[in-house]
Order: sequence, then C-alpha cells, then structure tokens
Amino acid sequence: MKKALRYLCLLLVLLPSLAIADNVSGVQAYQQGDYRLAFHEFQEAAKSGDPEAIYNLGTMYSDGIGIKVDNKKAMDLFKEAAKMGNTDAMVSIGYLYQNGLGIKKSFRQASNWYFLAMRNGNVVMPAHNLGISYYKGLGIDKNYQKAMKYFSIAANAGDIPSQYYLGLGYLHGQGVAQNNQLAYEWLYRAEQGGYAPAQSALAELYAKLTPAQIQQLKQGIGS
Repeated sequence: MKKALRYLCLLLVLLPSLAIADNVSGVQAYQQGDYRLAFHEFQEAAKSGDPEAIYNLGTMYSDGIGIKVDNKKAMDLFKEAAKMGNTDAMVSIGYLYQNGLGIKKSFRQASNWYFLAMRNGNVVMPAHNLGISYYKGLGIDKNYQKAMKYFSIAANAGDIPSQYYLGLGYLHGQGVAQNNQLAYEWLYRAEQGGYAPAQSALAELYAKLTPAQIQQLKQGIGS
C-alpha cells in the first residue's frame, strides 16, 4: 500500500511536466505543419489540465486549422483556459464576442474580457482591439478619443498596427490635437516595422509640407 502511494505521489508530480511536454510537442508539430499530430498532443496535454494546451486546442477550433471550424467548442475551451488564468484565452473570448463568432455579438462582453486580460498583464491585443472597435464603430458608436487612448496604450507597448492608427489620429486630428511631428513619429515607426499602410499615410503627410518642413520632422527623431 505504501509502495502504491509512493507511485501515486510520483505520478501527481510528473503529470504537470508531462502535460507541458505534450504541449511543447504540439507546438513543434504545429510549426512544422503537422496539424493532426499537434491536435493530438494538445488534446493529451489538455486532459492533464494544461491551460496553454487548452488554449491552443481552442485556437485550432476557432481558426479551423487541421480541423473543421467550431467556434462554440473554441469558446468552451477558451473559457476553461481563462478560468485557469490564461490571458490569451481571455483575449480570444473577447474577440469571439466582438465578432459574433459562435455566439451572439456583444461589445459589452468583449470589452469585459479585454479589460480582464489587461488587468492580468496582457495589454497589447486587447488595447488594439478596443481601439479598432471605437475607431471603426464596431458594435459601439465611433469615438476617436477613446480609440486613440487604447491605440496609445498598445502603440507604446510596441504594437505596430496601433502605431499606425495613432499616427493617423495625429495626422487628421481624430481624437487628439492635430500634430505633424507626432504623426510623423508614429507613422515612421509603423513604416519601419513593415506596416505597408503607413507608407501612404506618410506620403499624405509629406504632400502637406515643404521639403524644409519634412527635413525638420525627420530631424525631430534623429533620422
């Protein structure tokens, strides 16, 4: 009996590490394009209660990679992972609510999940998604001031698309005071980050200015 108990205790200690190993194997298989194996590995890790594997499994269902799209199943998995503290799952739940995927569209629910993720340290995607919602009026009235507030949070955390939208806000005076210098600085960052729309926005800015003014903007950030 004591010997059996020792084996049980050892198994309980090993289970988390085995689950992590399965999840790592799943990620490797996913990256190599072996989605069938990835799905199997994530399933095995999920059975052991690995929140990251549960989230990854949900992502495969929501994206329809290696399996038929099933947003309801994805939502169940995301909520399970979110209860265990996985902030990526919180963001994904918000996204499903925001876009009405497998569930009734609800900006209120989406924003609640985004705010929960942000409170737990996952800032970039929730802030960007909130910015897009207010900028484009997705499920909520357009509000450029709030949009720029959230784009600013994400942009300062290094999100390139948010840097573009923040630069666009300064370029057109949407939600912030029009400011060519700040428009240039944020659009330049986005352009350097490979975000193609920033190039046309910079061209629009340059068209408004003299060569001397353009040079002055560039000198402002040491270019």
